[in-house]
Amino acid sequence: MSFISGGAAGQYTIYLGNALSKASNTRVITPYRVSPWHFIRRVNVDVVHVSVEYRFWFPYAIILHQKYPLVVTIHDPKAMDARNSVTANKLAALVQYVNNSLIARIADKVIVHSEKMKDCTLISRLPKHKVEVVPIGNFEFPAFSKEAVEDSKNILFFGRIIPYKGLEYLIQAGKVIEQQIPDVTITIAGAGDFSKYEKLVAGDKHFMVHNRFIPDNEVANLFQKASLVVLPYTHGTQTGVISVAASFKKPAIVTDVGNFSEVVEHGKTGLVVPPRNSGMLAEAIMRLLQNDGLRQEMGNNAHEAIKKYSWDNIAQQTLEVYRKAINGFAKR
Repeated sequence: MSFISGGAAGQYTIYLGNALSKASNTRVITPYRVSPWHFIRRVNVDVVHVSVEYRFWFPYAIILHQKYPLVVTIHDPKAMDARNSVTANKLAALVQYVNNSLIARIADKVIVHSEKMKDCTLISRLPKHKVEVVPIGNFEFPAFSKEAVEDSKNILFFGRIIPYKGLEYLIQAGKVIEQQIPDVTITIAGAGDFSKYEKLVAGDKHFMVHNRFIPDNEVANLFQKASLVVLPYTHGTQTGVISVAASFKKPAIVTDVGNFSEVVEHGKTGLVVPPRNSGMLAEAIMRLLQNDGLRQEMGNNAHEAIKKYSWDNIAQQTLEVYRKAINGFAKR
């Protein structure tokens, strides 16, 4: 019986847990609702999988490591600048690094989501045999809006508005694009602190801002209307937005951070540009906006490419990691 424990990485836990349950007896818990101590004392399992960026998980992990084979998924080996305060970002990064480093060292297996993540300081210091690459499955969006029709000049930025997502570079690129393509629109949709960007878009009719949580029925509408999706991140590890875009047959223009260039094949399923470069971002966007055939071809390619990231495939890869962890636990 497998036992997967999740917290902050909620979507990953739910999707993977559902896929694993088809092939094994899987229990999913979250420390926000039920204490793991309850299950540690009462449930007998074959392997424990901790999928979490939860700062207090290390005390649980010590007990789990003694009783069971322990698998840990490290989603973000390097903390993202999710706060506007430099001091707060540094403190959060320290807490996250210490927590993840301690858990990774006692784990039998550590899962990361891309080959590039192996080069991060935290992961590179681990024994090579301990680290396994298992990608995140695709977050394919099944709900389509009957009313939504693609606007051939609409750019979509979707997701929580956080400093490391580089929204200012998209806004700068948008100012250039609107001079060349007067009917372009840039949609920014997501909750978060938008105050630092308000002056940049104030009075500009080309920008449409939905600064709030976007419910599922509106998500479908936004992606269907979009010509393409842009992720101008300054740094990062992975995101589900690329697979959501692909599920709607929309190409993504991304920066070369994290595993983005492993998911987006440059020139085939989308375009990859350097981070913090609004000029090259603008050129990439205009290239696709001005070529309907190429844009549609990339969208179709992206839709086909994400099939290899089905959660059933990811579950099988994860089960193989569990088998290796069980063997490692037996030896130690």
